[in-house]
Amino acid sequence: MCGFAGIFGGISRDKEQLMGKMISLVQHRGPDAINIKINEDSVLAHARLKIQDLSNDANQPFVSESGNFEIIFNGEIYNFLEIREKLRGVYNFKTKSDTEVLVAAWQHWGENCLQHLKGMFAFCVFDKRTKIVTLVRDRFGQKPLYFSQPDGILVVASEIKVILCYGVVASAEPKVWSRYLLTGKYDDTRDTYFRNIKQVMPGEILKFSNGDLISRKYYYSLAENISSQVFANIDEASECVRETMTRVCDMHMRSDVPVGVMLSGGLDSASMLASLHLKNHTGKNLSSFSVDFGEALSERVWIEAAADAYSVQSEITTFDITAFFQSIKPMMWHLEGPIGGLMNCALIPVMEAAKNSGVKVLLDGTGPDEAFGGYRNHHNLFIATLLKKGDPTSSRHIQNYARVWGVPVNIVESLALKEFDNLKMNTAIDGTLSTQLECMKLHPDDIAISESDKMESTGDLLKDALVDYISGSKIFRNTRFIDRLSMAYGIEIRFPFLEHDFIELGVSLPNEWYFLDGYTKGIIRHAFKGQMPDEVRLAKKRSIQAPQGEWLRSAPFREYIWDMLNSTKFAQRGYFDINKCKEKYQSFLDGNFDNSFFVWQWINLEEWHSVFGDTNSVS
Repeated sequence: MCGFAGIFGGISRDKEQLMGKMISLVQHRGPDAINIKINEDSVLAHARLKIQDLSNDANQPFVSESGNFEIIFNGEIYNFLEIREKLRGVYNFKTKSDTEVLVAAWQHWGENCLQHLKGMFAFCVFDKRTKIVTLVRDRFGQKPLYFSQPDGILVVASEIKVILCYGVVASAEPKVWSRYLLTGKYDDTRDTYFRNIKQVMPGEILKFSNGDLISRKYYYSLAENISSQVFANIDEASECVRETMTRVCDMHMRSDVPVGVMLSGGLDSASMLASLHLKNHTGKNLSSFSVDFGEALSERVWIEAAADAYSVQSEITTFDITAFFQSIKPMMWHLEGPIGGLMNCALIPVMEAAKNSGVKVLLDGTGPDEAFGGYRNHHNLFIATLLKKGDPTSSRHIQNYARVWGVPVNIVESLALKEFDNLKMNTAIDGTLSTQLECMKLHPDDIAISESDKMESTGDLLKDALVDYISGSKIFRNTRFIDRLSMAYGIEIRFPFLEHDFIELGVSLPNEWYFLDGYTKGIIRHAFKGQMPDEVRLAKKRSIQAPQGEWLRSAPFREYIWDMLNSTKFAQRGYFDINKCKEKYQSFLDGNFDNSFFVWQWINLEEWHSVFGDTNSVS
């Protein structure tokens, strides 16, 4: 895990000096080594967090054996040992790093090497012969990659602040912010919150020559990789799911530094622990790190049940309102865009605890919710689809839904069918609406959806929703939060359940297996029967994992938000009908809204502008 930057074209001595300032802005991503290399046509810089092969021989920028390719790379290639074995005899390896394996794979296979990689990665390859610059991002956007093209120069970086340091002005991109405010959608197009700065999309490969984009294509599509594999029965499928989960978790433990796990009270992180246990990675040598919100909200009982079941050392920290106000501006500086919610903020004490414990790598359970129908809106859509088809099993599934979610049977049908009405809107995972359009001066018709949006269709509404969460609207938004807040502390986060073969397996399963006995992610619960405590395995999905609504109604936040709504700067942004905002917030304080996201949007917009937009600064 690292940070990098590159300048291509117009190289002079002052560019090398400038690069020193640029790469220092992401030294938190790679505190173990910084290297800058200047060529006739490029300046490349890399800040390294040493994870695989701790020697300086594995530092970057890294040049291929042939001398033709120079690479700067952020991420991990988890199957680097297997690829190294394939290339034995055709490449003379001098290190034990995954970086050199990536360089060797590129030299041998070219861009076709991407089909061999299992991992999270963003990298830049400079071909010294053709002067072509290639940018690549992993299939699901686990690692960030940005670029800008000021005055015919190509500038690339792991974080936007590096490009701002080059001299690109930190001005807001109105259409991106408008889309965020009106639809609740963000991070899912090439446009960023900053004008003239773009991101490489997940599963995308871009090529540049003389500062100009010459080709762009997706090398991966989840929808096109949904298999037609047929299982004899649910037990056979469950065994395949369990074996795949244990295999990817085992591979993600490859490291030359200490590894720990992020443990919530949910099924995903518990199944990660269970998978590690089946591969003999648990016990007192493995540490878990968790957070709660004190008396406001705690998952401590489920966290401790999972940790105790596998004899894992558990550390639970607390995040409170005071910590939020102390950290909001540093968080925004690292995140460079909206913070997803209070739970993302609470990652800060988790990372601090891991760093203080000497752990440099943490495993995170992200993935099963999105690939195995983990959310209530997925369950609603499943029921609605059955009802629309007149499926005779719908009655049984409705009964199970009512029992697990604790709602009357007679309202399940209306809840489910409402999901169809909300398909074009950005509902929360509990099915509630996220935005309040009455507060906006803008109209949805004013938003031109970026033509870079990647639309994938499977022909099945539920699977389309899963694919959208994974490849479009959710996963690489969430990984931005986790990547930035972990790298702020020099911690590498790994996502075993975002390995593409596991995701493809999940999305390929029959829909009804996601909701066995009325539980979301039913097949995973079935797969780990007897392998984890039932109080965790059979606990229903908890849509609220942080007391965001409660906090936003509390006295410290009331004063903070009223001050914001009454400020001249907030009104001058031009996005809001201020009187409507005040009415909606008062109604929110009166308890009339289940979803607090629209208030959270105001905070994000204003804090971003206070850190970047109002100052045009990266300091």
